[in-house]
Amino acid sequence: MSDLAKRLAALAPEKRALLERMIKEEPQQNEKGSKKERQQAIPGPYETYDVVILGGGLAGLTLALQLKQTRPETRVLVVEKNQHPVPEAAHKVGESTVEVGAHYYGVVLGLKEYIRSWQLPKFGLRYFFTVGDNRDIARRFEVGATFFPPTPSYQLDRGRFENDLGERVRSLDVPFWDSSKVTDVILDDEQHFVTVERDGAERHLAARWVVDATGRVGMIKRRLGLVKDVTHKANAVWFRITGRVDLDEWSDDPRWQASPTTGKRWFSTNHLMGKGYWVWLIPLASGATSVGIVVDAYLHPYNRISGREKAMAWLWQYEPQCAQAVEERLHLLQDFHALRHYAYSCERVYSAERWCLTGEAGAFADPFYSPGSDFIALGNTFITDLITRELAGEEIRERLEYYNQTYLNTFETFLPAYDQQYPIMGNPRVMTPKVVWDFAVYWAYIGMVFFHRKYCDLEFLASLSGEAERFAQLSSRMQHLFHEWSELEPPAQLSGSFDILKLKLLYQLNLELITPFSDEALREKIVQNLALCEDIAVEMFRQATRCLPQPLPEGPLNPYAISLKPERWEADGLFSPPAQRPVSPAVIDDLKILWEAGTPAEVAPANGQAVMERPSVEPVEAYS
Repeated sequence: MSDLAKRLAALAPEKRALLERMIKEEPQQNEKGSKKERQQAIPGPYETYDVVILGGGLAGLTLALQLKQTRPETRVLVVEKNQHPVPEAAHKVGESTVEVGAHYYGVVLGLKEYIRSWQLPKFGLRYFFTVGDNRDIARRFEVGATFFPPTPSYQLDRGRFENDLGERVRSLDVPFWDSSKVTDVILDDEQHFVTVERDGAERHLAARWVVDATGRVGMIKRRLGLVKDVTHKANAVWFRITGRVDLDEWSDDPRWQASPTTGKRWFSTNHLMGKGYWVWLIPLASGATSVGIVVDAYLHPYNRISGREKAMAWLWQYEPQCAQAVEERLHLLQDFHALRHYAYSCERVYSAERWCLTGEAGAFADPFYSPGSDFIALGNTFITDLITRELAGEEIRERLEYYNQTYLNTFETFLPAYDQQYPIMGNPRVMTPKVVWDFAVYWAYIGMVFFHRKYCDLEFLASLSGEAERFAQLSSRMQHLFHEWSELEPPAQLSGSFDILKLKLLYQLNLELITPFSDEALREKIVQNLALCEDIAVEMFRQATRCLPQPLPEGPLNPYAISLKPERWEADGLFSPPAQRPVSPAVIDDLKILWEAGTPAEVAPANGQAVMERPSVEPVEAYS
C-alpha cells in the first residue's frame, strides 16, 4: 500500500467521503473550463429543444402537458423507455389520489371530464382495525366517511391514464418517443446534451433544460451523487387481480349490510390495519383490483413477504379474510411486485444549471396517505413556473432556490407522519386521532395554498412564512405525541364505526379547499386554520394525558410544547406563551364524538362463525 493510500485509509470516514467527493467534482470543474473541448466531444448533428423530459410516466407526461398549456411555444420532447400503449391495470403502482393531486390532474391540467368518464371517483380513505383473528370484517372498527367528501379525489388506473396522457401531449405537437432509452446525459453551461437509442439508432439531442422523470432510476440524482437516505424503513409488495374484490361482500351480518356505506366502500382506498402493517384494496376502472401489503421493516421483515407465496402466507396469518378473497382469484393474477426500503430523499431537486427532478426521481416518503401525486403536482408546478420564466428571459436563481427549499421542506414535514409510526397502526384509540390530525393539517395549509394557486406567489407566501413554520413545528410535535401515546395506551380492540366527516371542523376544512377566497381572505383563513390546528393539538394532548398517573393542570397550554413526559413540561414551556387562550368550545364539543367512537369488541367469532381454513388450490405460475 502506498503512503498516499495509507493516509487516505487513516482518515475519518466523513473526511474521506468529503475528499472523494471533491476529487469527483474537480474533473467536472475542469470540464466547465474547457468548453471548446467538450463541445468537440459531443457527437452531432443534434436536434434542439427547450426542454427534454427523461421519462414518460405520470410525472413526465403531466409536466409536458402543463408546460405546453402554460407556454404553447415551448419545444418539449418526452423520452420513455416503455412501449405505448402500456397495459391497463398491471402497469405501475400509485392508483390512489388525494385532494391536491386530484385537483392538479382535474383542474390545473383540465382533465376533470376525462377522469369522471374514464376513471373512478374515490370514496375517501377508509380504515379497518384488527379485531381477534380478522376473520369477520363486520366486527372491525371502521373509520371513514359515510358520504363522498365535497372536494373530489380519484382512483386512477395508471396504465389507462398514462396512455391517454401520451396521446394528449402528442396532440399538442409534443414529440413523445416511447420504446426509447436514454444512454447518456451531459449537463453543460449553455445547453445540455442527451443521447437516446431509438429504432436501433442513436439520436443526439440538445436542450436548454433537462428534467429527470425517470422514477426510482433517478438518472441525474445518482449521477450527481444527490441520493439522501432517510430513517423511515418500510417494505411493500403489490399485485393486481382481474375482477372486483369487494369487502362489502365479506359479511352478511345485517348491521354490516344495513350500513350507509355498504355499496360504496369499494370506491374507497380501503386499509386493513394491524400493528406495523396495512393492506390496501383499490378498485380500478379497467375492472381489476389493486392489492398491496405495506409493512414496517423491523416488525415484519422483508423476507416474510418478498415473493408471491410468502405474501399469501403472510396474508393468511394476519388478514385471512382478505387472503381468502385473493386466493379464490389467484388464477386471475396479473402481476406481482416487491420493493424493499422504498423511502428516500434527495439533496436537491432544482438547479440553476437548468436541470430538475420530478416525481419519484427526487424523493418518496410513503404510500399510506397517497401523497405521490401531491408531490408531482407541487414539483411540476414549480418546474413549469421556473422554465417558462427563464425562457422568457427572467433571472430565476433566487426563485429557484426558494422553490427547491420549499419542496424539500414539504417532504421533510410529511416524513414524520410515517417514520416510526407504523406500530401505531394497530392501536385504534391513537391511530384514529392521528388520522384526524393528519387530514386537518394537510387541508388547513398545504391544500389551501395549492388549491388557490399561491405556491408560486412569493409575496403571498412571504406574508405567511411565520404561519408555515408554525404548521411544520406543530406537525412534528404532534407526530411525537402520537408515538408516545401509543406506547402508553395499550391497543384496544374496537367494533363500530366512526364517520370522519361528522367532525364539523374536518368537513369545513375539506369544503374550503374548493371555496373561492380573495388573497386577503385566504391569508386570514390560513391564520385561522393555524389557530384551529393549535386547538385540535391541545385537545388531543389533553385526551392523551389520561394515560398518565398524574392529572394535567387546568388552564391554557402551549401547543408547541406538548409531550407525555411530565418532567419536561415546565422546561419545554407547556404553561408559557403562546399559551394565551383557552381552546375553542366548538373544537372541544366537535372532538367529543371522536373520543366516544367505537365500543369494545368481542374477541370470539360472531354468530358461531366457523374458522376459515386455507383452501387447497392448484399452484399458479410465479409472476415478476
